[in-house]
This record gives sequence, C-alpha cells and structure tokens, in this order.
Amino acid sequence: MKRDMELVRKILIELEKMDYTGGYNDITGVLTDYQERDIHYHVMLLHEGGLIQALKTQDIGKGLTLWRPICLTWQGHEFLDLSRNDSVWSKAVDKVKDTTGSVPLEVWKELLKQYVKDLILPGSG
Repeated sequence: MKRDMELVRKILIELEKMDYTGGYNDITGVLTDYQERDIHYHVMLLHEGGLIQALKTQDIGKGLTLWRPICLTWQGHEFLDLSRNDSVWSKAVDKVKDTTGSVPLEVWKELLKQYVKDLILPGSG
C-alpha cells in the first residue's frame, strides 16, 4: 500500500481535536472518505514514524490487525504545525507532485518549513 500524505495530515488534524484519555481514539468514524484498512495502515505508519502513539489490537472475529491512535507526539505536533495551513500544504503537495511524486518525511518537513517561513517572513528565502 502506498503512503497517502493527505490521509496522514487528516489523521493528525483529527487526532489533535480529540481528548487525551490515555486510551485509544476511534478515528475511523471521523474519516469516512477512507477505507478502514487504509486508516489503520496509516496509523501504524505514523506510530512507526514517531508522529503519534498508537496501540496495536486484534479483531479476532475478522482476523485483522488494527492500529488505534492514542495521541500526537511532540514530533507529530511539530509536523502538524508545519502542515496546518491549507495554502502551505497545497504548495508542498504541488511541488512534490511536480517533481518526484513522493519524498521522505524529512523532505516534507523541510519543504513545509520553507513555505511557512516564506509566509511568516516574506522575502527571507
């Protein structure tokens, strides 16, 4: 399955809105435009990437591994702060699509940092 950065951003945005209880949050009911398996896969990726804390569970009846988000990490908040602005996000998405189509998370961060910096300090780049 290919990583979907739009879904990554949406998961972070929705998770930030949820109360921290120490338990997991059900994010699949909020992101109804996506298949549950895609959401669980991206929650796993976000957990492995250190952007969120998540819990791996099993649906024994369906024989599925499920990933349940708990909360954003510091790095998750940092990435969300960089990607929150729709204009900044759109510029980054367009740049990636126009060049390689896919880049590592660190490149996303650097690109977003530059666009945020340009937004806050015009003419600094």
